Amino acid sequence: MRRWSEKSGEQAELIVYYFGEGGAGGVEANLERWLGQISQPDGKPSKDIAKIERTKIANQEATIVSVAGRLTTQQMPGGPAPVDMADAMLLAAIVNSPTGPYYFKATGSKKTVEANNARFRAMLASMKLK
Repeated sequence: MRRWSEKSGEQAELIVYYFGEGGAGGVEANLERWLGQISQPDGKPSKDIAKIERTKIANQEATIVSVAGRLTTQQMPGGPAPVDMADAMLLAAIVNSPTGPYYFKATGSKKTVEANNARFRAMLASMKLK
């Protein structure tokens, strides 16, 4: 986990997950779960307005998703405290690899996540998979 900001009202973090060859469910299941953590003020599903990009990273299939809204998470056993943040953003990527997918998930203040968008994408572009 990497915290991008801990400043009050601007908190955001990037978490990278790797579960091995089996992964943690398919791309669509993960997108559905992540987008379910972001709600829209008009009640529309976040999936309807999210920007979902299918691309290649390190010569592997990848999906990048971004959407703003209200972020709400539940506490998992032994996990971080639940979050309820009004002006939030999700920026995430799933990158396939020969040994299983990598999951990159940035959430937090929209201001902070947007400010780190270019660095997030540069990090993804710098990946080398063997």
